[in-house]
Amino acid sequence: MATLQERLILDPGIAPARNRRTSGCKCMLLAVGTLVSLLFSIGIAKIGSDLVYDLREPHRILYQNETLSEVKDMSTVVRPLVDRYQKFDIVATIWVRTIDPGDDASGLYYNWVYEDPTFSNTVFRGVTLMDKHVHTKVNLSIPLETLAKVETLRNFDVRATFKLIPQSPSLLDYITSFTTWVPETVVLPEISPESHARKMSGGFSHPNTPEGLRDAALESFAISVPLIDFHPIKSECGQTSGVKTEDDGPLKFGTVPAPVQSTGRKSPLESHPYFVSRTDLRVARMDKLNNKKAYDAYQNRLRVDMRLNGCSMEWGGMRSGLGCFREFHTRGSCETRIELEVPDEKTGTSQNQTAYAPFLIANQGPWGPSDVVRMPVNRERCPVESVPAPRYMHVTWNIEYSGSTPEKLLLADALARANQGTLNATATEAEKAQAQQLAEFMRRMHGSKYSPDNHIGRSVILSVTCFIINFVRLNLGLHYWYTRSTTVGISVIGALLSASGFTLSFALDLWAQKVFREDKPLLSSLFVLVVATYRDILIPIVILRAVLRLEVMGAKFPYLRLIPASHLERASVRLETKGRKWWMIGVRFDLVFTFTFVDTLRDLPLISRLGPAPDPLRGDLITINAIDNYLIWPLYLSGTIFQVMLNHRSKTFAGRHKLTAWMVLTVRFIDLVAYIPWLAWRAGTIRSPYSLGGTVNFGLSLVFAMQAMIYPKVPQDLEDRNTI
Repeated sequence: MATLQERLILDPGIAPARNRRTSGCKCMLLAVGTLVSLLFSIGIAKIGSDLVYDLREPHRILYQNETLSEVKDMSTVVRPLVDRYQKFDIVATIWVRTIDPGDDASGLYYNWVYEDPTFSNTVFRGVTLMDKHVHTKVNLSIPLETLAKVETLRNFDVRATFKLIPQSPSLLDYITSFTTWVPETVVLPEISPESHARKMSGGFSHPNTPEGLRDAALESFAISVPLIDFHPIKSECGQTSGVKTEDDGPLKFGTVPAPVQSTGRKSPLESHPYFVSRTDLRVARMDKLNNKKAYDAYQNRLRVDMRLNGCSMEWGGMRSGLGCFREFHTRGSCETRIELEVPDEKTGTSQNQTAYAPFLIANQGPWGPSDVVRMPVNRERCPVESVPAPRYMHVTWNIEYSGSTPEKLLLADALARANQGTLNATATEAEKAQAQQLAEFMRRMHGSKYSPDNHIGRSVILSVTCFIINFVRLNLGLHYWYTRSTTVGISVIGALLSASGFTLSFALDLWAQKVFREDKPLLSSLFVLVVATYRDILIPIVILRAVLRLEVMGAKFPYLRLIPASHLERASVRLETKGRKWWMIGVRFDLVFTFTFVDTLRDLPLISRLGPAPDPLRGDLITINAIDNYLIWPLYLSGTIFQVMLNHRSKTFAGRHKLTAWMVLTVRFIDLVAYIPWLAWRAGTIRSPYSLGGTVNFGLSLVFAMQAMIYPKVPQDLEDRNTI
């Protein structure tokens, strides 16, 4: 007979039922929610992949899914005239308006009779579609006589044309004819001085020589770029009315400005001509085969659909091609189709083939103050001119060439909608430097590089990196203070000082941003409030909760309760003060505030400034800046010093996550990158000095990082271990 103990072992009894933690409805909702989330994620991924595919292959309805070696019948495809290995030259020509056409233009603002070429030469030799950021400079002399006399100026009154010429041997050597997108109602501008001279002598017939046919085909896909931009100026006659003293804002997004701009009825002070001294020339890197039927159909549609080709007219008659909106995603490779007779490599017999011309484009703006040069023409008609106007304007024209992928050209089209406002006629040197830096940044976004030694692209990458690090660091700080269950190793004095600094920073930010003022939109005020709360208020809340040992009690009626300090927490406070609490606090505050209030010491430049000196602070910012410099910064600095000292005494690491310490040091190091000569991208613009105060911040960050590597962190179950 089994004993009681044996029966208990063999028959433990009925197992208790498990608690049902989740009902069937909740389980079903969880499953459905998971499925919907997965489907939503898949949909977002699909949309993203389609978008990337559309950017990389924007004209895929024309593509022939074959390589050149796989094609059996060359008459069924359209091949690129210029592939990525074909070398070519680029010829630039400058055209300047000569006389005022008046009413002789017959409704056309452009007429080839009323302009002359003043410069024409090859500016790039032997470049390919794979080349990027090829720079050249051209010294120009622009005649000003006509520009000073005419009443209405247009941005194309000084223009540049670019013609791409493939180097021999090339497919262009076998041309027999060509077809363009140009409708009969559109008149294209002159491209080359040779054709202009031929027309001036009465030669309007179609070219009947191989050289003439070749030149005409090259001119059919050449481009024309305006070199005049209009901005306000100060009066040279002593007038004050009509002077624009404020700009239109940094950037405007949404509408593309009309290709043709003019002074119209604006006053000479409101709209003065400036020469655009920088041109960013691109050639699309297109080397895919096109299906001939699809290509011919699209080119025919491009010829008859005036909205598709960008030349839509609200009235009948002729129109200048300079006024057409020319965009890559609508024109692509269909501007010029070239018929060829190419000898077969095996048989030697001629084979009919078709090629499409490359797509050229020059990005327009945004321009910085250094990119436009005021033209010395006096259009105010002053009674007495103190200085006689010059007959010519001597200027250096900077040109950059790059072969660009379709996605970069589409990005350039999109960024072209962000057009910069007019320049401020009374801008200070510091404001001009900032505007120039913004323009360089925007142009680098769509692939332009101002000079070979300009590294603003690196700055973009580093700035984005710092933003991401600071965002992660902020959230790690919230996590650190929220998860503190003990104040052992934490400097209570330093934490309270840091929390005070964050709180003052929050109030100061709302004050500076004029939140909920009469002139501040409500949505803008709410946005600033939310961002400032997340950045500056949540941190001090969780800091105070941790160091004051506050705990939320009660289920129905929650309230805060102050938990008494444990033995280890009191010991940590004694270790921090060591019986000299007020003396230690006073000495440290004295050192910090003395260093802060002595501006010459705190702002002592260890690395000098580049660019103009900053403008004096506005009256409404003087108090805000003083509070930030003389109160908030000392509070942060003092709080950090207190925590560093306690870490050193206790031989433990606290005050932040170890990863956060290294992230702060990384951000400080990135700030130093701008001062390294071979990495500095701001060499030609502006750069703040690196002061002694910045060195102190870097030193404290370095000490914190070293402590994170040397000392162990304080475990949060330390109280339980001590009790056991």
